[in-house]
Amino acid sequence: SPAPETLIILRVLYKVFAATLFALAWALVCLAVWVLAAGAIWASFAIFAAAMIVGIPSTVVTRQVEIATGVRTPWRAAAALSVLSAVAFVFSVV
Repeated sequence: SPAPETLIILRVLYKVFAATLFALAWALVCLAVWVLAAGAIWASFAIFAAAMIVGIPSTVVTRQVEIATGVRTPWRAAAALSVLSAVAFVFSVV
């Protein structure tokens, strides 16, 4: 088990990470609402690409850290963002 100081640092870093995922999700929602509503199909691809570029490594790496340390990490938020973005992309191009 990691030292208590290590756990504190990991928890703080993961809170910051979770906040960045929220910020990305908010930016993607804004892009979807305003740019996609205007009919710009390229926005669908941009949203999907951004979500995958951030979501996949974030899910994999933070899950590996959780397995290695036993500290609960925000990999679930990254996975949810990735899945929701993929579903939204499919619906936007169909």
